[in-house]
Amino acid sequence: MTHPHSIAAIVAALFWALAALWSAPAQAQGAGFDCTRARSVDERAVCADPYLSALDRSYNEAFRIATGLLGRAQALAVARPTLVARGVCGADGACIEAVYLGALSSYARLGVEVFLPARQDLTGDPLPVRIGDCARSTIAWMVPRLDGDAGFLSGTAVRYANGGYQVSYDREAGIIGSAIGDPVQICLVSIPQGCPPGDDRGRVYATTNLATGQRWTLPDAQHFCGGA
Repeated sequence: MTHPHSIAAIVAALFWALAALWSAPAQAQGAGFDCTRARSVDERAVCADPYLSALDRSYNEAFRIATGLLGRAQALAVARPTLVARGVCGADGACIEAVYLGALSSYARLGVEVFLPARQDLTGDPLPVRIGDCARSTIAWMVPRLDGDAGFLSGTAVRYANGGYQVSYDREAGIIGSAIGDPVQICLVSIPQGCPPGDDRGRVYATTNLATGQRWTLPDAQHFCGGA
C-alpha cells in the first residue's frame, strides 16, 4: 500500500512539473534577461515591448555564439558598449532598437549568424516573381559564406526579412558595410531556364541598400538549378 505522504509527494511533483510547462512559453516570449528583476529605465522599456524583447533575445544569442566562436573577450567588446548605449537611451524605444540592430550588425561582421525577429514593417514585400519587378524589405543578417570566417574570405551571404537570400564567393564590401535592419530594394533580373521540376535555384537579383546607396547583383544560391 502506498503511503499517504508518498502520494502527496507524487502529486506535488506533478503539479510543479506542469507549472514549469505552463510557464515555459511565457518565459520564451520575454527578454533575454529576467524581467522580474528589471530596475533601470531601459530594462523596463525592453520588457514592456515585445519587439524589443525579441531583439534582446537575438542579441543574447549572438553574444553566446560569438563567445564560442571568437572568445569571450571579443564578444564582450561588442556587448559592453551596447549595454552602455542602451542605458543612455532610457525609455526611448526607437533608440534602443537602433542600439540592438547596431550590435547585431557588429556581431554579423565578425562572422556570427544572427537572427532578426519578424516585424511587419521590416518584412516588407514578397520577393518579385517577374523579371524587372522589385520589392522592398530589410536586411535580416549578413554572414560569411562559410562559418567561422571573420574576414569574409570565403565569400558573403545576406538574408532579407522577406525570405530573400543572396550569396557570393567574393568579399562583397557593399553587403559587409550594411547594417541589419537597413532598407533594401530587391529587383529580379534573371530566371534560369530548363530547370528540373522543383529546383528553382539560380535566380539573380539586383539589390540596392537604400540607406547606404551600395548595390550588388547576386544569385540566390551557390549553384544554379540542376547543379550540385
